[in-house]
Amino acid sequence: MLVSVILPCTKLDAYLIESIKSILNQTYNNFELIIISSDHSDEFRLGLLKLFPDNRIVIITPSLAGLANALNFGIEKSSGEIIIRMDSDDISADNRISSIVDVFNINPNATLVFSNFQIIDSYGDLIPTKRKIYYKFLSTRILLPFRCIIAHPTVAVTRKTILSFSGYLFGAFSKAMTYG
Repeated sequence: MLVSVILPCTKLDAYLIESIKSILNQTYNNFELIIISSDHSDEFRLGLLKLFPDNRIVIITPSLAGLANALNFGIEKSSGEIIIRMDSDDISADNRISSIVDVFNINPNATLVFSNFQIIDSYGDLIPTKRKIYYKFLSTRILLPFRCIIAHPTVAVTRKTILSFSGYLFGAFSKAMTYG
């Protein structure tokens, strides 16, 4: 199953190199890493490709600014059946993609998967947090209308599902985002 990892970035992202390495070192290998760069320079693009000579990497530059535009552009250019979100300051566990694919394989009706996460400092040391992730379906359905319990960079969604909603919406209070 082909997976598309969508990673928006700018050349100023301090952890971009580690973020890319964490994806390229996954135990699951059938993926494409789509880096959506807001830096329009060939120097940046060629520098990344020189650092990471891996044919799974695609670097694109959107014509419009903004995170939603970058994500939609990445989704449009992707080929995978599953779209995985990644931020340029995130580090993925080496089994992240394989775990996600396993969940979708075990649950063929699943359309969206999210996970817990850990917060680390700039040295890679764990920062303790009291944040609780709710794994049970019923808990998620009850709590989601009242607060966001899904960490966006942990999301994986089927391509079919995200396209059925026309991708990411613009604006924090879009009518389509209301419950009911």
